[in-house]
Amino acid sequence: MRNLANYSPFTFLLLLIFYSIPLLSAEIVMKDGSAFIGKIQEESDIRVKFQWKDKSYEIPRKDIASIDLSKNGSDTSYHYTSFQLKDGSMIKGIVAEDSEKELMIKTDLGFIHLDKNKIRSSDAPEIGNPSLNPKYLNAGDKNWNHKIGFSIQALANGSPLAASNPATFGGAIYLEPAFFELWKFRPGFRLEYQVSNSNASNYSFLNQFFYFNRSFRFGESLLWDFYSNIGVGSSTIQYSGNSQRLSGTNPAFYFEVGWQGLQIRSVVFRTGIRSTCIFEPNGQVCNVGIELGALLIL
Repeated sequence: MRNLANYSPFTFLLLLIFYSIPLLSAEIVMKDGSAFIGKIQEESDIRVKFQWKDKSYEIPRKDIASIDLSKNGSDTSYHYTSFQLKDGSMIKGIVAEDSEKELMIKTDLGFIHLDKNKIRSSDAPEIGNPSLNPKYLNAGDKNWNHKIGFSIQALANGSPLAASNPATFGGAIYLEPAFFELWKFRPGFRLEYQVSNSNASNYSFLNQFFYFNRSFRFGESLLWDFYSNIGVGSSTIQYSGNSQRLSGTNPAFYFEVGWQGLQIRSVVFRTGIRSTCIFEPNGQVCNVGIELGALLIL
């Protein structure tokens, strides 16, 4: 172990200066008019690392309309609203008060009272205090939002099932709750229904899995966002063919890895490669293929 005495005073001075630099308070205005007062942690030509309400966000500069370092205060949010008046003029500002007949608007020039009868149109949002989109959350931060999703699957069967039934198709619904996280792995529950039909035989699979999800990002771009799922559960199989009908429940294993870099509002789209193995008394049946899904961030 190195002794503290081996460090030079210059090193301690650099550390002291580094840890003494306060975070810059600033107002970030998004292109949709929503504004947030928080602290800038780091800036680059590509993105701004922003701390707001004890969470760290990485916001691409292309999504930011302006940054104002002169505005500070406690972490809060509001919306810049544009009002088109009947006389053709326009006013842009923050609604400070809303009464029955008029609005008090805070503009860059001060407060003004605006008669509602003079307003032709506005882009006022339904929610007065917006929240930063969860998609901007720093990959190292925990995302305490529940996620619910659905997916469709197209899978190629392995032997011995592939000889009579080469493909399996199905869909799934799944939930990734926010109440627990272990080493950045998040639990999930999924229910799947799949069918594999051919002229010789018909199979249906009702799969239930408990799995762990892990998200990871490469580089600074939000597009390079990936995920992996690994889980165990059971599969109830129903078979019909050769004038027979059989059914049974067996343990099963599930694995998936894919891309989740596309998000529209609060919906995240996933494209993955997945595999399932069902362990029967006389052997195992596996398949592999693609899965396309969408998750709603609640």
